[in-house]
Amino acid sequence: MSTDIEAPGTHADQHRAVRRAGPWLVAEKQLLFSLRFIKTTLAVTVLTPVFYIFSLGLGLGTVVDSAQPEGVGGVPYLLFVAPAMLATAAMMFAVEESTYPVMAGFRWNRGYWAAAATTLTPAQIALGAALATIIRVAAITTIYFLIITLVFNAVPNPATGWLMIPLTALGGTALGFPVMAFTATLKRDSGQFALIQRVVVMPLMLFSGTFFPLANLPLSVQWIGWLSPLWHTTELGRLLAYHQPMSGLMIAVHLACIIIPSAAGLLIAMRLFARRLTS
Repeated sequence: MSTDIEAPGTHADQHRAVRRAGPWLVAEKQLLFSLRFIKTTLAVTVLTPVFYIFSLGLGLGTVVDSAQPEGVGGVPYLLFVAPAMLATAAMMFAVEESTYPVMAGFRWNRGYWAAAATTLTPAQIALGAALATIIRVAAITTIYFLIITLVFNAVPNPATGWLMIPLTALGGTALGFPVMAFTATLKRDSGQFALIQRVVVMPLMLFSGTFFPLANLPLSVQWIGWLSPLWHTTELGRLLAYHQPMSGLMIAVHLACIIIPSAAGLLIAMRLFARRLTS
C-alpha cells in the first residue's frame, strides 16, 4: 500500500500557477489549433502582399520610376510601397485572427467556455486570445520582412528596418483588437466578418497612403488616412526602412494613433469577454 501523501497546499499551488500562466495557456491552445491551417494562412497572408510587390513594386514601379526619376517621396517606388505592404499584411492578418478564431472560441468549439470553467478569469482568456494574435502576426510579418529584404532588397536600412516587425504587429492590433471586441458581442456569423473586410479593411488599404502619398488624394478623403492606423504604421515603417524625413512630433502622433486604439480595443474586449462568459 502506498504511503505517499500529497503535501498540504499543493493543489492550491497548482491553481495559483495556472492562474499566473493563464493568458499564455490560452494563447498556446489557440496557436496549436491554428497550426492546422498553417498552409492556408501562409498562402493568403504572405503570398497576397508578395504578389502586390511583384505587380506594383516591380511592374507599376518600373513605369513610375521611368516617369519620375526622383521616385516617390525621394525613393524608388518599390522602396516606397514595401513598408506599406508589410503593414497591410499585418493589418489583414490581425483582423482575420480577431474574427473567426474568436467566434470559434465562443460558439463553434466553445473553447473559451471550457477555459472559463477552470480557475482562469475572462480577462485572462481575452489576454490569451490577444497574445495569440500578436504572436501570429509577428511571425507572419517576420517572414514577410525577410522576403522584402532578402529577395526584393526593398529595405535599404535593415539596421533600423527590422523594427518594422514589432511596429507592424502593433499596428495590426490597432484594428485587430477593436474587431476582437466587436466579435465578442456576436452570437453568430451572419456575414459581419466579410462586411468588415469589404467596408473597413479594403478602404483603409486604398486610402491610407499605401500605394501613393496620402497628400495626392483630395482633401475630402484624406481624413480616412489620418484616422487609419494603417497610415500611421506605414509612415513609421518608411521612417525605419529608408529614413523618411519626419519630425519628433509626428513620430509621437503616429505612435499615439497606433497605441491608443490598440489598448482601448483590448480593454473593451476584456470587458466584453467578461460580460459574455459570466452571463
